[in-house]
Formats: sequence, structure tokens, C-alpha cells
Amino acid sequence: FVFSFMEPYLFDKPVWGKVDLYNQTQEYDQYWIKSNGFSLGAGKSYGEYVSASVKYGLDRSEVTNFSDINVLPLLTQNQINKYGPSLTTSAVTASIARDSRDYFLDPKTGSRNSTYIEYAGGPLGGDASFIKAVADSGWYFPVFWDTVFMVRGRIGYAGSLNDKPLPVGERFFQEFTLRQVLLNAAKNGSGLSAAGTSSRVEGPNTAGPVATTVCPAPEANPERTGGSAPTASTR
Repeated sequence: FVFSFMEPYLFDKPVWGKVDLYNQTQEYDQYWIKSNGFSLGAGKSYGEYVSASVKYGLDRSEVTNFSDINVLPLLTQNQINKYGPSLTTSAVTASIARDSRDYFLDPKTGSRNSTYIEYAGGPLGGDASFIKAVADSGWYFPVFWDTVFMVRGRIGYAGSLNDKPLPVGERFFQEFTLRQVLLNAAKNGSGLSAAGTSSRVEGPNTAGPVATTVCPAPEANPERTGGSAPTASTR
């Protein structure tokens, strides 16, 4: 389950407060990951565009339902060898954002720029001890025919603060779609992997741009559908 409650005007002050509770299980082919925990957060808006928040979270994750540790991914094996099958993370996160988008659900102009820093371990307790920082920026530009071009950049760093490895869940993963794999294979003259669909590259740092074009879908025949088709997103 996942339970969230938000109070937009905490203690009759222009400050919002939020509580999150969760107990979830992620099922993979060779193992499961059970996680439960909670977080408490508070934030405030400064003017029309800028907001800031701080959050404390406590999470306990456990790798279960595996017959042999050797069937697990290498990073998960290393984590179990250092921390054991269960891992407790106690962390505080501070963030600030500037959002000037004209419409939250379907923006046409404006931008959203945000950054956060997370600290875990030390006086907060828990098994993991690390620091993580991420900056994200997305800009929207109207083109023509209600088409919007969006460009986005993201950069981040995460590092362990003790002699244990950075937990797998705190690492950055770069996803490569089937289209990117095929293009790289054709460019480099190499074949596909056994999976043949996608691959991931992980590490303590991340940086990369994303460009997206959002355009309206063709209008449907009113006589057949009774209205127009919804807006579509293409990448």
C-alpha cells in the first residue's frame, strides 16, 4: 500500500506539510525486494514561481525469494555481502525549485528548474551513509500547430561516506531503448545483446540532455467517435 496525506496550510501558516507511508513489494525474475517506510516533509512557496522544502525519510528494504546469491545482479550481490539482505536508510533531503510553466498538466511555455541534496547516515542512523545531489532543468517552447518542443538536462552525483558501497537504489541508471540500441549497433557494427531490447549503464554520476516534441493528435471523425482525439506525446 501507499498512503499520502498533504495539508496545504499547516498550523494556519502558508506552509504545506506532507506524510507518506508505504509497504511495497517489487517482484523480479530471480528475487523480490520488499520495502516499507515513511517520510515527513514541509515546504513553502516564495512568490509565484519559487518553492523550497525539506523532508525526512526512513526506509527499510529487504532482498527476498532468491535461491542462490549468484543468480542476483552483481551490484545486488555486492550490497548483500556488505550490508546483508536488509538495508535501512535514514535520510534528510532539502530541495528548491523554480516553476514558471503556464500549465502544469500540459505546458506550452515556461520552465521548471530544481535541485536537491540528500544526506543519509551519520547522526541520522541507519545502515547506509551517503550524500546525493541532483539538478534538473526543463524548458518548453511553442513551435506551430499547438506543437511544443521541450529540452531537458539533468546532472547528479552520489557518493558513499563510509567504506561500504553506495546502495543500488541510490545509483543512477541510464536507460537505452530498443531504438537507441539498434542505432548504436548499426553505427558501431556490433550486434544486439541476448536480451535484444534494452541495456542499462549505472554509476555514481549522471549527466545528459533529453529533447521531446509534443504535438496534437489528428482530430477523429466526429460521426464515428463523437469528438476529437486527445493530445498525443511523441519522443
